Amino acid sequence: MPLYNPNLTHQIAGNTAGATANIATGTYQLAGGNNITLSQNANSVTISAGAGGGGGGFASAGLSNIGNTAGNTGLVSNQLVLAGGNNITLSGSTNGGSATVTVSTPTQTNQTANFYVSSNSTQLSSTAGIDLRSVTFQGAGIASVGVSEGKVLVSVPSGGGAGDGGNVLAAGTRTAGSNSTVLFSNSNNISFGLNTTDGSVMTASYNDAKTYTRYNNVDGGSLIGSVTASNGTLWLAPFTPYEPEGRFPGNMTVSTMNAFFSGSHTATNASTGTHSKSWSHAFFTRDGNTLRLVFSASTSVGTNAANASVSSLYHGLRVLSYNSSQFSDSGSNTVSLTFAKDSVYYIGVHERSSGTDIAIRHMYFHYGASAQMSGTVGTSTATNGTMFKLYPFHGVSNASFSSAMPSSINLGSIQHNAALGQLVPVIALENSFSRY
Repeated sequence: MPLYNPNLTHQIAGNTAGATANIATGTYQLAGGNNITLSQNANSVTISAGAGGGGGGFASAGLSNIGNTAGNTGLVSNQLVLAGGNNITLSGSTNGGSATVTVSTPTQTNQTANFYVSSNSTQLSSTAGIDLRSVTFQGAGIASVGVSEGKVLVSVPSGGGAGDGGNVLAAGTRTAGSNSTVLFSNSNNISFGLNTTDGSVMTASYNDAKTYTRYNNVDGGSLIGSVTASNGTLWLAPFTPYEPEGRFPGNMTVSTMNAFFSGSHTATNASTGTHSKSWSHAFFTRDGNTLRLVFSASTSVGTNAANASVSSLYHGLRVLSYNSSQFSDSGSNTVSLTFAKDSVYYIGVHERSSGTDIAIRHMYFHYGASAQMSGTVGTSTATNGTMFKLYPFHGVSNASFSSAMPSSINLGSIQHNAALGQLVPVIALENSFSRY
């Protein structure tokens, strides 16, 4: 394009590139740059730029709603600014007309959190710090664990208390329902219990105690004869000496207690004069060096005038029978005549008489020896305190009383070397009949 005017020069300005200089003479050309198109029609020159105008070739950019996004989404045609958000760092570098943007996140470190367990749990630990980079869920017993869509699912088979859903509990001809509570019932001397801590341990106990309907204390001993205790003397002997350790072998509630006697009167004897004879029978248990009264009963026979017709009533083998309602404790309270398994009982017999002597005597058997002990080897008759006995309270008591049995008897009051010290009265207990 010829252009000459000595007073006019031309030069580029504004958004330029390259070197600038005055053009005063000659011919200069217009050239289209990036995204610039020049068109000429006669003396008219048209300069056209691509859509987006003078943005240096910037077409369009924006934020899509695809992926992890926040805020507004859409396209922009003028300017796009990148900004670092939470835990995001942007770094850029330019090289001529280009730029590089680097997006960085923090390096993953060992991040921990506390996990807590409660309620129905396998109590390995109540709390634990766990590395969140790798958390493992493991099923135990009949439980299974799965992961799906960000969820952890713990499953156990259906069936409730049936455990794995297939087990059932049956006994005899009956089967327990899947939702039933199973009760272990005490029966046939077997009892059940749960521990007091959490009730998770069951214990079954067998009680081998036999319940007796009839019992007598003669076992292995021979019926030697009959004896009369001195008037007012308290005769003491182990009640069950032939049982292991003298312990009563079972449980028994007694309706009738029978003491066995032997009499030597005959129907042809002379008239039996005025007489009175009373007996008290008692049972004691041992408390260290003391016997404690459990229960006792008393009865008496006699007549206020000479009576030949009663002579035959004191002849031959006889039974002195007590009903359980006659027994009372040391406080004179009526008590049940009940014997307990493994308890050690002593029998006490107290006899008093007045008037004409009637020959009715308590039957006995020997235990341990058929005669009095004479002392230890090389020593003459020992004192009461050192006299050897298989049972420490076997003998007679010198405790003073007139009617009611004493509530306690001390070991020091026992005379071991008395004539009754080797004898045990014959007693039978019964609860299948009220009386013979």
